[in-house]
Amino acid sequence: MNNSKEPQGIDDTNYNKALKEQLLTIFVNHKPQLKKQLNGEVLSTSTMDRGDKRAREIKYSDEKNILGDDVLLTKRPRIAHTSANNGQEEICKNVTLLNTPKIVTYPSLGCYKNTEKSSPLPDVENDEHRRIAHVPKNHNMVVMNCCNSTTKPSSSNAYTLDFFLQLNKPTIIPTPGGKIPLIMRQKCLDSLVEIYMKIEFNKEEAYQQAQRKEQELNSGCSRKPIYLNRFAVAKNKLLRQGNGTQAESQATNNNLAEFYNQLKEYISDVDSLRENSYPLPIPEKPGAATILNMKQKYDEPVFQENGGRLCTCCRCGKTFSITKHGTQVESDECLYHFGRVNTKKVAGEVVNMYNCCSGTVGGTGCSVAKNHVYRYNGDISSGFVTTISSTKAENRVYALDCEMCYTTNGIELCRVTMVDHNSEVIYDSLVKPSAKIIDYNTRFSGITEDSMKGINVTLRDVQAVILSYVYENTIVLGHGLENDLIALKLIHQMVVDTALVFPHRRGLPYKRSLKNLAREFLHRIIQNSGDDGHDSKEDAVTCIDLMKWKIKDG
Repeated sequence: MNNSKEPQGIDDTNYNKALKEQLLTIFVNHKPQLKKQLNGEVLSTSTMDRGDKRAREIKYSDEKNILGDDVLLTKRPRIAHTSANNGQEEICKNVTLLNTPKIVTYPSLGCYKNTEKSSPLPDVENDEHRRIAHVPKNHNMVVMNCCNSTTKPSSSNAYTLDFFLQLNKPTIIPTPGGKIPLIMRQKCLDSLVEIYMKIEFNKEEAYQQAQRKEQELNSGCSRKPIYLNRFAVAKNKLLRQGNGTQAESQATNNNLAEFYNQLKEYISDVDSLRENSYPLPIPEKPGAATILNMKQKYDEPVFQENGGRLCTCCRCGKTFSITKHGTQVESDECLYHFGRVNTKKVAGEVVNMYNCCSGTVGGTGCSVAKNHVYRYNGDISSGFVTTISSTKAENRVYALDCEMCYTTNGIELCRVTMVDHNSEVIYDSLVKPSAKIIDYNTRFSGITEDSMKGINVTLRDVQAVILSYVYENTIVLGHGLENDLIALKLIHQMVVDTALVFPHRRGLPYKRSLKNLAREFLHRIIQNSGDDGHDSKEDAVTCIDLMKWKIKDG
């Protein structure tokens, strides 16, 4: 028998309503309690330890029975997964904040250093394997070798930091704003290291040289093709600069004889030389030369009674007068286009445009010079020298390139470079023109006023040196070589001209530029110095490489 008595004067409906209002007031006015962790961090009730989960379950069930599912003030507490081995007391001790960012530490090289407290090898006996989130790529091989070992290193051969540095080659140092992928740079650096290891006897010096060279290649480089081109050029130069052995030297001589015989097929005949305005000898006039279309190639000025000359500017086409001393009468600037004329289709029409600024032919020039210039360089009936024959002369191959500047007498030689079949420089010299220089033609010649100071080498000196190397049976390579031979006043007929070996699709008088040939066949960018001008050595080496490509793959 139940002796409990119900409250007098209050029915069930009013009793439940009052209880609901009391519970709502409690939950609305409830403030979250704070619980301090052992290390001083403050934890909210939303992140309380799982030790209170039972009280929260009871609270949840009371709310559900009294208020119903629709007006529950708290959600069912989420019970995180816990291992069966850990008890409730252990969970309370290891309270952690929720949504805390995960901190991942990457091991440095020092983590492999063997000390008394740690070892680079995993403890196989205790079976305690730690997962390494990231290991530097350069140390993968060393770490694998260490891990594959079945025994731990003794204190005498411990794996120290110096040990790892001795085994590893230099690595790429990332530069801010670098455009070249590090993987590509690392491969190029490894290749440079191998080359320098063959050249340098000191390993440390080889590493430093390779790293400096790679940084030089990457400096200011924003595109992968340019970087790869720089690497290819540097690699070829380093291979040529290496100290060759006697076997390599013997192979070089064999290559020269083979290269010489293969080039005979591309030697231009006399008719081709004459058609392309090469200087040819006049048997009855020693020292004179005949050049076809000379007046079209080098427009001769009109001589006046007062000793002056009326000339046509070879850049802008304007007529101007000069005194008998070669100075320009009127101070008039020269507006011209330094680029070549290309034919393009624009809106269905064929238009002739300059490749320097895409300006149309006949328009205002894009470059300005202080003076007008002309190409006529004096009387061609004298001053020429001819290569001689000799029974002692060996079969040699040389590439030749010259740079010219404008003087009061026209265009004259100011630099000459000659390289052999291995692209090694045989002769390279600046030349003092016979007349006063009025335009150094720096954009193409690379010659400046400062570079010509103190130069006393004359054209006769250059001719004497070249004749000591080039004989009648010597093959001379070049691009547009007729211009170089005229500037040198040299007559030679064993000539291989890359402008003729690689003809223009439209035929003569059109000729492809050396820059275009190098880009298409050698995948090399040359003459890319802008206003600093061309490099005669670079042009000569390109001619050698073009003919080697032609013989092998052409």
